[in-house]
Amino acid sequence: MRSALNIGSFILITKKFKIKTEKKRRSQIEGRTISGYSI
Repeated sequence: MRSALNIGSFILITKKFKIKTEKKRRSQIEGRTISGYSI
C-alpha cells in the first residue's frame, strides 16, 4: 500500500513538473513572438 501511494504521488509530482515546464516554454515562445512583432 505504502509503495503504491509513493508511486502515485511521484506520478502526480512529475505531471505537475511537466505542466510547469510546458507553461514556462509556452510563455517564453509567446514572449519571443511578441517581442519579435514589437521590434
